[in-house]
Amino acid sequence: MFVKHRLLFGVAASSGSSGQLSQITLPLLVGAAVVGLGMDEQAAGLLSSVELVTVALVSFVIAPQMGVWPRRNVALIGAGLAILGHACSTFAPLVLPLVAARILAGFGAGMMVAAGNACIANAENPDRLASLVIVSMCLVQLVTLNLMPVFVERWSYAGAYGFEAVFILLMVPLIFMLPQYRPAPDGPESHRRGFPVGAAIAIAVIVGLFSAREAALWAFSQPIGVRTGLSNQQVGTVLGITGALGILGAVTAAVLGTRYGRMKPMIVGLFMNAVLSFWISQTNDPVVFSIVEIVYHAFLFFTTPYLFGMAAELDGLGRLVAVAGGSILLGGALGPAIGGLLISWQGYTAIGGFILLAMAVVTTLAWRLQRHLDQGAPAAS
Repeated sequence: MFVKHRLLFGVAASSGSSGQLSQITLPLLVGAAVVGLGMDEQAAGLLSSVELVTVALVSFVIAPQMGVWPRRNVALIGAGLAILGHACSTFAPLVLPLVAARILAGFGAGMMVAAGNACIANAENPDRLASLVIVSMCLVQLVTLNLMPVFVERWSYAGAYGFEAVFILLMVPLIFMLPQYRPAPDGPESHRRGFPVGAAIAIAVIVGLFSAREAALWAFSQPIGVRTGLSNQQVGTVLGITGALGILGAVTAAVLGTRYGRMKPMIVGLFMNAVLSFWISQTNDPVVFSIVEIVYHAFLFFTTPYLFGMAAELDGLGRLVAVAGGSILLGGALGPAIGGLLISWQGYTAIGGFILLAMAVVTTLAWRLQRHLDQGAPAAS
C-alpha cells in the first residue's frame, strides 16, 4: 500500500503539479506580465505559449526514452531546470532574457511531465492512478490560484515567477518517490523493442485533439457566458464551480476504474463531452449555459483518465503515457488560437463544428484502439 502511495505522490508532484504549474496558473502569469512588465495581452499570451509549447515538445522528444532512462533522475533534473528558469525570470525585466528563462522553465517542466506520466504505466490500475492525479491537479489549482495573487500583489511579475520556483522546490521531496525504472520488465528483450510509432501517433491525435477542443472552448467560455446575458461576475462564479464538479468526475473514475471494462465508460464519456461542449458553444440561454458548463466539466475529468489508462495498457514501458502527457499540453497551448481563428472566421458556429469534428475523430480512434486491446492484442513493452 505504501508503494502505491509513493507512486501517487511522486506522479502527482512531478507531472500532476510541478510540470503543469504554468498551465494551471496561466491566467495569473498573463496578468502579471501585462501589469508588471507593461506587455499587451497578445505579447503576454505569446510568452506563455512559448513556454507551454516547449513543455509539450520536450515531453514528446524524450517520450521514446522513458522505457530505459531513470525516470526519477529525469524528473529531478527537470525540477532543477524549472526552478532555475522561474528564478531567472524574476530578474529578467527585458524581453529576450525573459523568453530564454521561460523556455528553460518549460524544458524542465517537459522532463517532469514525461517522467511522471510514464510512471502511470507502473500502476496495477493506471486508470485509477490517472484519476487520482487529476484530483491532485484540481487541488493544486485551488491552492495556487488563491495563494499566488498574494505574491503578485506584493512583488508583481517577480512574485508570480518566484512563487512557481518555491512551489516546485517544495515538491522535490515528493518527486524523490518516483521509481527509477519499470518495476517488472517482461524480459531482457523488452527494452530492445522498437518504439510503437503507429500507436504513438494515434494517442497523440486522440489526446491532442481532445485537449485542443477543450482549450478552444475554455478560452472563450467567458464571452460565451456573457453572450447569454450573464454578467462577468456570474460567469466567473459558474466557472469556479466547475472545479468542484471536475474533482467529482475524477473521483468517480477512480472509484469505478475498469470494473466494467474501459470501453463503456470511455465511450460514454467521449459522447457526453461532444454533446455538452457543442451545446455550450451554441447556447444563448444563461440557465442552460450555467448547468451544462458545470456538468460538462464532471465528464471532462471523468473521461481523461481512461485515455491515459488506454495509453498505459498499449505500452507497458510508459512511453505512450508520456506522449499523451505532451499531447494534452500541446493541445492546450494551440486550442485558444484555433478557437480564436474559427470565431473570427465564422463566429461560434465554426467552433461548434470544430468540436463535433474533433470529437468524431477522437471517439473513432479511441474505440478502435480499445477494441484492439480488448481482443487480446499484446501491448508494446
